Amino acid sequence: MTSGRLHVTSRSTSRFVLVAAVAFAGGAAYLARTRRPHPVQPAAAPPRIGRVRSGSVSAAGTGTEHEH
Repeated sequence: MTSGRLHVTSRSTSRFVLVAAVAFAGGAAYLARTRRPHPVQPAAAPPRIGRVRSGSVSAAGTGTEHEH
């Protein structure tokens, strides 16, 4: 082990800064992805007026009454 200060070159410093920047960008992208709001669930379909699939008639009437 050396008793002096570590020899730091500009190349090693720039590598450290680059690695730190990439790590920070990756962490920020991960947080942005995990905190993305979930899509809103679609609303239930409104009741249909008239005939339904079962063949029964809704309360609105059959639509076959004619006024003269």
